[in-house]
Amino acid sequence: MKNVLTILLFTIASMIAISSNNTVNAQIFCIDQTQIDTEVYCPLIYLPVCGCDGVTYSNECEAQFYGGVTSWTLGICGDIVITPCNDLADVDFGFCDMVMGVGVINGVCTNISGCGAVVNGIDYSPAIYTSMEMCITECSDTLACIDPAQIDTTIPCPL
Repeated sequence: MKNVLTILLFTIASMIAISSNNTVNAQIFCIDQTQIDTEVYCPLIYLPVCGCDGVTYSNECEAQFYGGVTSWTLGICGDIVITPCNDLADVDFGFCDMVMGVGVINGVCTNISGCGAVVNGIDYSPAIYTSMEMCITECSDTLACIDPAQIDTTIPCPL
């Protein structure tokens, strides 16, 4: 009985260590020290972005060259609202192999894997679907398939 309890406690401690290690790894890969260059002149324009480190930067230039962040989303960190079909291309969900669902990446519904839908305090779950069919149904823009140059308003449509 004592051995079973010891093994159980060791297993739980290992799972906690692995989970916290994945979070640390995601934070480490969010910042690229080699791209920090304080010599770069960033414009004094306020177009806030939320860095993958959870910090709001005045603009993309400051996020990249002063903060070294590898990805960001437009807006102040606390004000970011994720809606269905948001493009998740710049979101780092971590280095876990867990399949989380299907989301839009660079305009295409794609399987997404990672450690969880909440990254740096931002919940991306509204943009993650349980199936490819659901993502395609919700996020396909049928108007993107229509070429306005080919529309001929002189031809009557049958009723």
